[in-house]
Amino acid sequence: MNKAKKAVMFTGIFIIVAIAIFVSIAGIIADFKWLVKLGYEVVFWTDLKAKTILWAVCFVVFFILTYINFIYVKKNTEDRLEQDNPWNKITRVGVPVISLLVSVVVGFIVSRNLWVQYLEYFNATNFQISDPLFAKDISYYIFKRPFLYNVLNVILIYMFFLTVFIGLIYFIKGVLVDQRYPKIHLSILVSIILALLAISYKFRIEGLLFSTKGKVFGAGYTDVFLTLNYYKVQIVVIVIAIVLTIYMAVKGKVGRHIFSGIILYFSVAILGSVAVFIVQQYVVLPNELSKESKFIEYNIDYTKKAFGLDNIKEIEFPDNDTLDRDMVKRNQDAINNIRINDYKAALAAYNQLQGIRKYYRFTDIDVDRYHIDGEKTQVFISARELDKNQINNTHVNNVYKFTHGMGVSVSSVNEVTSEGQPNFIVRDIPPQSIVKELNVEQPRIYYGELTDDYVVVNAGIKEFDYPSGDKNVENIYDGDGGIPLKGINRLIYGLDRRSFKLFISSYVTSDSKIMLHRNIRKRVNRIAPFIEVDEDPYIIIADGKLYWIIDGYTTSDQYPYSQPIIRENDYINYIRNSVKVVVDAYNGDVDFYISDVDDPIINTYSNIYPGLFKQMEQMPEEIKAHIRYPEYYFNIQTARYNKYHMNDITVFYNEEDVWRFALEKYWNEKVEVQPYYMMVNLPGQDDVEFVLARSFTPVNKDNAIALMMARNDGDNYGQLCAYKFPKQKKVYGPLQVEARIDQDTNISSQLSLWDQRGSDVIRGNMLMIPIEDTVLYVEPLYIQSDAGNSLPEVKRIIVSYKDRIAMEKDLKTALEKVLVTTAEMDQDKAEQETVEELIKKAANTLEEIKSSSGQGEWAEFGQKLEELERIIKQLNE
Repeated sequence: MNKAKKAVMFTGIFIIVAIAIFVSIAGIIADFKWLVKLGYEVVFWTDLKAKTILWAVCFVVFFILTYINFIYVKKNTEDRLEQDNPWNKITRVGVPVISLLVSVVVGFIVSRNLWVQYLEYFNATNFQISDPLFAKDISYYIFKRPFLYNVLNVILIYMFFLTVFIGLIYFIKGVLVDQRYPKIHLSILVSIILALLAISYKFRIEGLLFSTKGKVFGAGYTDVFLTLNYYKVQIVVIVIAIVLTIYMAVKGKVGRHIFSGIILYFSVAILGSVAVFIVQQYVVLPNELSKESKFIEYNIDYTKKAFGLDNIKEIEFPDNDTLDRDMVKRNQDAINNIRINDYKAALAAYNQLQGIRKYYRFTDIDVDRYHIDGEKTQVFISARELDKNQINNTHVNNVYKFTHGMGVSVSSVNEVTSEGQPNFIVRDIPPQSIVKELNVEQPRIYYGELTDDYVVVNAGIKEFDYPSGDKNVENIYDGDGGIPLKGINRLIYGLDRRSFKLFISSYVTSDSKIMLHRNIRKRVNRIAPFIEVDEDPYIIIADGKLYWIIDGYTTSDQYPYSQPIIRENDYINYIRNSVKVVVDAYNGDVDFYISDVDDPIINTYSNIYPGLFKQMEQMPEEIKAHIRYPEYYFNIQTARYNKYHMNDITVFYNEEDVWRFALEKYWNEKVEVQPYYMMVNLPGQDDVEFVLARSFTPVNKDNAIALMMARNDGDNYGQLCAYKFPKQKKVYGPLQVEARIDQDTNISSQLSLWDQRGSDVIRGNMLMIPIEDTVLYVEPLYIQSDAGNSLPEVKRIIVSYKDRIAMEKDLKTALEKVLVTTAEMDQDKAEQETVEELIKKAANTLEEIKSSSGQGEWAEFGQKLEELERIIKQLNE
């Protein structure tokens, strides 16, 4: 082959290789340009630097280890062979090649799996809290121990396979029988493995802090006084085995004594396991409270700290039976914001009444508050997004034509139309607002919850904007979002998107821009994968624009003594809502704000990625006014608080005061009451506040025991308050109110009548609303026709207060009914009740008297006895 042909051949190979490399890294370049556009290139460079350093360190270390060991093997095997033996030739080439391959592979595995832990290790922020056994800061267990333990495991696995492989070579070459140095070599390798195993017991000892063997999570009596010492004995046994192995290798007696060491190790392990079982069963369990009390106290203390339950403000709720017209007047702002619409029904109404076209969809209804006409007002709000599953599936439609959703709809939570549907404050396309505070000047939604694909804007074809009569209004994007597709960018993103059409399309011009990662949750996760993103983003109107707010969490499963929460695919025993993420629905800008400056995990990531996070003080006030305490976080905290409100160790151990979430009839099914937002005047507070609440009842009982609330406004944001109801008085729980609704003759007869007319009666959420020193219950009642596609309509509002209950067409009338004085109510009842009804009521009251006496509830017993006397008196009359 002449020089010209060789040059052509090598040039062709070079071009092919270069193209292959460019294609393979196009995705990396695309991600880098995308991060640069958002201003977060620090994420790219930090991650790349960490992976590179880890790979380089592993490459050097494991190359040296592998090379030295195989050189030694080569030396010990070549001495017995002729110099021209093929084995010699193989080893001369194989040693460096194998060393290179091993180090490259191990370096790749380590860098790919441990780079995050590596960054956490070297940027860890202290918790300023130490574990109760070893007095190490919690940061060690969350940031450092996992990295060290995984590094140890990598080395241990590597040494094991290296030893096995070298042993096989020595065995195949027959040098183990009469050669001394191979035996010494293997003994050293085995000793290193044993030393690593001994070190691993340090992590096992620390791992007792996460034990599940005792009464509660964390090290218990058996772990501390037996298992810990048993592990220390195992370390001593391993050290003895190391000494024996090396000593006997020098003496040329390896095999038998190695097996003796192994037998000793497993013998101690078996004896230790038996001892642990005996102590746990026959020493601890018969005296569990006394033996485990100290460790139960640790569990209570550290669980509260890990789940943010250590600063809950617990308040005894007075419940003074004082609801009257003066109290209503004082709390008019809260009463004006009582929600008489239901999420599920409202979502159906939004989609049917405000969807406009089949390709628009509202995915969720969120509750928020806005200042309207100077008053803080609670509203429903939802984004009208584009559902591309409902349009003709073509490349032009998907990429260039249908690019964005259009606006939001907003309705009052406390009003319905004459048809029983949400009363819209913002409606239609483009969105029209009846109040100036909710004007939307830029309604287009390019980034949202349904936007799972990329689009190209400023193309050679105008975008569909919104329908108008028989025509469609078109638009040209004029925002800052997207990456220009001019120059090499068009090739890069064509390769990244695996789209040849994008590369050749005549619609792509020098002004065109590609919008990537438009799903807001995935967008945030792609920038900061170490943050757990809430599944329920919510949209807000601020300064005439639309923004999404997403809550971000830092979590861990390595918090000592903290009782874990089991989730679908994992468990956690530490969580903080440390980040508020704001995404511009039009431009796609993403801003991360630290909402919990005391969280060491988010401070660690702030150290890792300087410039990624902003302080809450930097958030625009128009947006800050809409941050909410997230339901997901509140769910987890309340799930832990139902048991960890008990501070007394004996009470906790016996589970004497365990709570459960209150139950209600929702959509005609018995379900747990979910957290709900509401506006209230908290006891001792003058101004109405936006809070998130959830009610509790005792286990196996339905009376209300507590109402937990998270405050959302101003400086009080994040404060948890637990209002505990007096145990000596019966406070109705939501399910008991539901039962009273069913037992009310007037209400039940009306419900039965509606059910017989081709309609379904549906109950909305039962809201438990504190009004100063008492509690009011409100529930919307829906009627839905059996005819297809009919919407549930609010037909009645049920209000309950103590023993009073009313069902009326509006909240005001129903509230007036329950505010009637006791004397007036008694008179009305006396005039309306028939003898038959009084006999039935007497029988029911007698059963309640029996139940009260049987349960020792003497206060209720006395009340019911007086009620029975009144009924008998009416019967006599």
